[in-house]
Amino acid sequence: MYLAVGDPATFDAPPDLGSDENYNRCLKWNGWLSKKRELFAVTPEVPVAMTVGTNDVAAITEIEGRVFTKRALPKQHFLLKCLHGAGDPLPFLAVADTVKQEVSVYRSEFGVLEFEGKMPPTSISLAGKADVTGRIALHSEYGYAYEGAIIVKLRRNGKEEVKVIGSPENPIRWVDNPCPPVTAKCPNAWGGKPAYGWNGSNWEKGFSPFPSEWGDNPSDPPMGPMD
Repeated sequence: MYLAVGDPATFDAPPDLGSDENYNRCLKWNGWLSKKRELFAVTPEVPVAMTVGTNDVAAITEIEGRVFTKRALPKQHFLLKCLHGAGDPLPFLAVADTVKQEVSVYRSEFGVLEFEGKMPPTSISLAGKADVTGRIALHSEYGYAYEGAIIVKLRRNGKEEVKVIGSPENPIRWVDNPCPPVTAKCPNAWGGKPAYGWNGSNWEKGFSPFPSEWGDNPSDPPMGPMD
């Protein structure tokens, strides 16, 4: 989900879609979404891939959510949706709180996130041949629009590496909910507002590319009688 600054009636058109790209439009639109300064991800979760060889040991030991700019939300804005349906399960989630300057680590067990600890001392580690993609979420003060970056410190076979996602020239842009993304019964400030989807010619309120009887989750179509 994204917050778009402007009027949906005049907001720019996204890149064209193929017939098989209706579900996760975010992938096709990634370059457009990341470069357009009027778009802010709502509680963004940035994918982070970890790959180690047979004899390797690697661990994410530190994460920082760094804020470049912070400003009040513009009065004219609307929600823009590019992912229709449920997201994929994830093995881990690290939430970087830019206000408290702390990181909470969660592990996924059968699709349910369980709190593991604060980083540091908690780390996210792999050993032996493995290839895992998790996510890092940013949590910031509600009511503002941010530009910034994520700094990840990784120790691989005893050597430290630093990865930076975002820059002043091409920052991560985001807005947030009143509470962290894994908080139960969070008063989601955006959930009650209708989102706009691209119908091929304009941004339409409540648009979904799937049949209405499916709702907005193509992975869970209506069940018919079983023969």
